[in-house]
Amino acid sequence: FRDDAPSPQETGGPREFGGQVGQPELVKGNLPVFVFPTELIFYADDQSTHKQVLTLYNPYEFALKFKVLCTTPNKYVVLDAAGAVKPQSCVDIVIRHRDV
Repeated sequence: FRDDAPSPQETGGPREFGGQVGQPELVKGNLPVFVFPTELIFYADDQSTHKQVLTLYNPYEFALKFKVLCTTPNKYVVLDAAGAVKPQSCVDIVIRHRDV
């Protein structure tokens, strides 16, 4: 949550974007979100663990863009690694283990 974002009073009230009044101004920065589970464990000898799902929950009143970064892309594939989460909604992100 950004404390330094201007309030509607500071910016002169609602703005017009594409003919719509009251659209919020885009705020850049990082916000905390909920991710479940907090860790994924892949077992080499258990094929059923080679595909797992992360759920990303947006608790805010506005949509968020997200991007999942992988530090070892030769071992893991992140399907739909970037996208958006609607307000107070969640998305599932599939993580696959490539090779043992």
